[in-house]
Amino acid sequence: MAKLNDDFGHDPSVQMMRKIFSSMEKAQWDMLEKMKISAFDDRLRSIRKTALNLFEKAFPLAVSKGMDLDEKTSAVLYVFCLAQSIKPVGIDVPDIFLPDDKPIEALVTEALS
Repeated sequence: MAKLNDDFGHDPSVQMMRKIFSSMEKAQWDMLEKMKISAFDDRLRSIRKTALNLFEKAFPLAVSKGMDLDEKTSAVLYVFCLAQSIKPVGIDVPDIFLPDDKPIEALVTEALS
């Protein structure tokens, strides 16, 4: 079997996005585990889809405001998007499961409007 040459994967911007998505995924699983939501919960598909849609609105909004969206900040942003996406399915998200980041929280609220 021939080895694929992954020049695309060596691009620094691609590597950064992979790190960001990895951080977001870890933050998602950490939050779901803390909230005792099973990985097999049928509601997760729609929750994740809604969270991603909200993240896709909030991310460029954050960039336009000059926020540095590194791995950690992107993960925090995604956690707030995930929390907003969990609430409509009837699951309460206690504040103790959310990062203490008022600017990011306000940004997600703004993206919701």
